[in-house]
Amino acid sequence: MEWNCFGIKPFSFFLIFFMTFGFILTLFGILFVSLYSENNQNIPIEIINFNQNIRKWNNVNRYLFKTFNLNTTIYLIENYNNTILNKEIIVNNEPFIINEDSDKYHPDNLLQILKSQYQTLKFIYGNTNLIIQNQLPVNFNQYLKLIVNYDRMNQIPLNFTINQMIPLFLKIQSKYSDICNYGFIENGKCYHVHRLRDICFKVNINLDSSTNNSVLWKLNLDNTFGGCGCYPSPDDSSSIIQSYSGLTYIYTLLQPNESVYDHHVNFNDLTFTIRYKDDPWILANYITNGTLNFSYFLDLMNDSDFGFARALGGFGSITIGMILISPSTIAFVILCSKKQWRRRFLVDGLLREEHAMLLSGAVTDSLEDGNEENRKRRNLRDYLFPNSF
Repeated sequence: MEWNCFGIKPFSFFLIFFMTFGFILTLFGILFVSLYSENNQNIPIEIINFNQNIRKWNNVNRYLFKTFNLNTTIYLIENYNNTILNKEIIVNNEPFIINEDSDKYHPDNLLQILKSQYQTLKFIYGNTNLIIQNQLPVNFNQYLKLIVNYDRMNQIPLNFTINQMIPLFLKIQSKYSDICNYGFIENGKCYHVHRLRDICFKVNINLDSSTNNSVLWKLNLDNTFGGCGCYPSPDDSSSIIQSYSGLTYIYTLLQPNESVYDHHVNFNDLTFTIRYKDDPWILANYITNGTLNFSYFLDLMNDSDFGFARALGGFGSITIGMILISPSTIAFVILCSKKQWRRRFLVDGLLREEHAMLLSGAVTDSLEDGNEENRKRRNLRDYLFPNSF
């Protein structure tokens, strides 16, 4: 006896099975791909911009910035209640040195973020020549005034002034008033002395064609990210100096029973740095809020890698599903379009006894028209095998 399932022949059953299974695989694949697309949108645009910034730095900006020659003039000013009591030049038009030492980032993070490496370029004064030659006593009214002189490829010398007066010392109130180790007491409150360690400003490069018959390349302080500094200031000094000043201060420790104004400080490690605003290190400071730690973005990228694997599985499911659906559907449509094939391969709606009778020749052309039962069998034969007799 030929096997069937509720009147559906085996060939038809397998066609329906493959189409259903392929449809399910396709649905799962679309679901996985859509989940990947949603997850991929969560990858911060900062990382994409950071890598684009590096490519532009390597191809154009680094070489352009290197064509400038920079000098600096620095004044030491004593200013009390906006009155200048003393002003002297401590650096007189001395050249900056080009520094290409690699920038330091949080360990093991950067290489997993970058698509290409970059070489640092910055102008530094203070590594080989001291800005302040002698020790200075603590004086909260002392400031530095900075002027940058520059030229490019023998064009006329130009300069810009950093209008912000930079304090040499900061007086930072301690969070713990009952304990005042290495600080001093004033009006019942504990303060610590911070002294200037590093100055870093960023500049922009502009073309000025307003000069008669010449084009000048100009450097200007850049105010991107909310300030002209290269990086955000620490929280403990943000209330005193600009939030993006690019100034670094460190503790200077007072000895027990030492008067704060008798304490002398050495500035041998003080440096003054100029960087280009499109320097990758500048952008890295901004997107990591000064930490240079890419862990947050690295976690998102790891999630994205998992999403990519999921999407790859999704595309595979869609492909397999379409491979199953397409030929099965085509075969099903072709078979359904032909009556003979439909009856032979797809639907077995006849009783097995009647089928056997027809195949055995029990119904022949000699059937009489007057016999009602024979007429039914003749009609059945003509329906099942219209071209057989």
